[in-house]
Amino acid sequence: MVLDHQGEYSSRWAAVSSIAAKIGCTAQTLNEWVKKAEVDDGSRPGLPSEVAEKMKALERENRELRRTHPRWAALSGLSDLALTVLIDVNKDSAEWNDLRLSIAAGGDASAK
Repeated sequence: MVLDHQGEYSSRWAAVSSIAAKIGCTAQTLNEWVKKAEVDDGSRPGLPSEVAEKMKALERENRELRRTHPRWAALSGLSDLALTVLIDVNKDSAEWNDLRLSIAAGGDASAK
């Protein structure tokens, strides 16, 4: 809405302030939403929301793996190649699969 009507105002901030008052939020909040929309559509540099959400999910999974599986804590110092090889070697392990399934389901793998 801000981007569609920006030309009707003397500045972008004037558009943001006016529209924010009409929809019942602060101008700062609306301005942040507009900037995020611009990043997501590629018109502004930055990390798109989809990528940021995926990174957060992966970081959460890593934290859970380290917390619930003592061997994972030791793996944090390995290179990507060494970690990839280790994962590939253990991919058929029942313990490994149980751990991944438990974490993917949001469960506590340490409760097993």
